[in-house]
Amino acid sequence: MKKYIMLRLGFKIKNFKKKRYEVWNNAWQLADLSPFGVPLYDLDIIFIECSKNLIRGRKEPDWELIKNQIKGFFLNGGIMVLTGNPNIIQNIFSFKVPRVKENLTNQSGFRINPNKKHELAQVFDKIKGKFNWNWILEEELNDNLIIATNTVGSIISYAIKPENYLHTIDNKSDKLKKSRIFVFPHLYDVDGEIFGKFARTIIDIIQYTPDWINKYQTENELKLFKDIEQYKASLKEERKLKNILYGYDKSLSKSISKIFEKMGIKSDWKEEEGEFDIALDLNGVVGIGEVKGLTKLAKAKHFNPKYLNYLRIQEKKGRIKGFFIVNHYREIDPEFRDPPFSRDAIKLAVDYNICLMTTWDLFLLYNKHSEKRVDKNYIIEKILNTKGLIDLKN
Repeated sequence: MKKYIMLRLGFKIKNFKKKRYEVWNNAWQLADLSPFGVPLYDLDIIFIECSKNLIRGRKEPDWELIKNQIKGFFLNGGIMVLTGNPNIIQNIFSFKVPRVKENLTNQSGFRINPNKKHELAQVFDKIKGKFNWNWILEEELNDNLIIATNTVGSIISYAIKPENYLHTIDNKSDKLKKSRIFVFPHLYDVDGEIFGKFARTIIDIIQYTPDWINKYQTENELKLFKDIEQYKASLKEERKLKNILYGYDKSLSKSISKIFEKMGIKSDWKEEEGEFDIALDLNGVVGIGEVKGLTKLAKAKHFNPKYLNYLRIQEKKGRIKGFFIVNHYREIDPEFRDPPFSRDAIKLAVDYNICLMTTWDLFLLYNKHSEKRVDKNYIIEKILNTKGLIDLKN
């Protein structure tokens, strides 16, 4: 069962200790929550019944504590259900909500028109003749926030989204977006019995599920959970691939190898240090690749002599193609990086028939491939037919 409290504000104490639910009798003692053993922000629902003639008690509360606890309550997705004048929310809890006109002359009564589109409107059918309104809302609201109107169409019961009114809160959390304040007219209620029935009715409508229900699952639910877990694993893997924009050493070459695999190009990643880092199957041609993650641009000195020597030897034996991929200026956003290769690096690549490309080039190619704008053959042909800097503009 979700945690909730019921607060009766401004009523005279009359045998309230005998009630089976917890009752708070004095609005100005809200800061002292020891009788409940729980702070406001740890509750799920707060029910508040306001007397028409709310009178201050003798004890003044710690106002800052109340404000902070109420903010914490809504940040945790709490629901407040109020019967009575909603101006009390602003007066006690110190944040602005839609104001109402009160003490209306010849504009009060028991006749209410529930908005059948709102799920809480059924409260008025379950507790008939116990609501008495003597105020109307001054503002217009979307129909989905209106719970009931009076006979002339003025709003007398409605929902509030706290996220729209707690302007001092910087953290617009997902839980805050789920929090609500539901406002109802005054209850014709002497000793709190109707208030208790009202609260139980609200809880039944909201239909909070018991904790033990999670032990039982349908087969479709289990399948969906499995799909969700697979989706999470795939998403985690995709995020790891972005390592090519900031990584270096073996983690960089491994991510590059995986991206080629995802684009349909068979890739062999070399975990141990050697003459090269990655070997690709380029439609029958063996692609021999070296990978570097640098804080500056790539120069001729960054080419491993073992790699260059290996290319010369293998070129005499059969069909091979060299490629060199650099994550240049890896600590800078790719959008603001300077050119990736020095002149001597480009000249060296041309002499050795090496295709030069950046991890940013590869990132863009991967996105185009995912969108089916290019296929693996396009990528392979670009690598095979490039000496020096790759051109991906066409």
